[in-house]
Amino acid sequence: MTDLTSEHLDLLRHKVQQEQKNIIAIGEIGIDGAISKRAENPENNLKKQQYFFDFQLNLAQKNQLPVIIHHRQSHDKIVPFLKKYQLEKTGVIHGFSGSYQQAKTYLDLGFKLGIGSTISFSRAKKTINTLKRLPLSAIVLETDAPSMPLSKEVLTEEGESQKVNSPINLLKIFELLANIRTESSQDIALQLEKNIEQLFFN
Repeated sequence: MTDLTSEHLDLLRHKVQQEQKNIIAIGEIGIDGAISKRAENPENNLKKQQYFFDFQLNLAQKNQLPVIIHHRQSHDKIVPFLKKYQLEKTGVIHGFSGSYQQAKTYLDLGFKLGIGSTISFSRAKKTINTLKRLPLSAIVLETDAPSMPLSKEVLTEEGESQKVNSPINLLKIFELLANIRTESSQDIALQLEKNIEQLFFN
């Protein structure tokens, strides 16, 4: 983040203008509270992240593109920006792991929640309980490969070992979601497909 300047934002704007027909979303954009806390100057780092985030949301709004939102220890920082822009084409809260109240805030703003390997950890009770309460229309699946690998407990159960996360793990995440939900696997799969179509291809 320290190496980025407003010139990079200008390049992004020009690229979006040139390639708009080939772009389905702008992302991953957002605010990372953990990174700002570790920065040499946390306050300046956070301000810079907010400046970039604001620019990118404005760019998405002007070009009628959905966004993929990165959040980490930053729920309270991100929501005001999303309320400010009220995007017509919203997007995905990437790697969601939070409470029902946080989820509801994003859903009320029209966003869907990206669910990944978090639900493979038995300790993720808050997120798992949240998923039980949400409408299926609120969910999309993701792996964030090669980051965010599945938990060792799930891999051990399957007799597998894995050093690097892979998109193929989407199948395992789907199985985990199906075990959490009460709907049939077929109904879940159909709704997830509709959610993707609605977000990116309408």
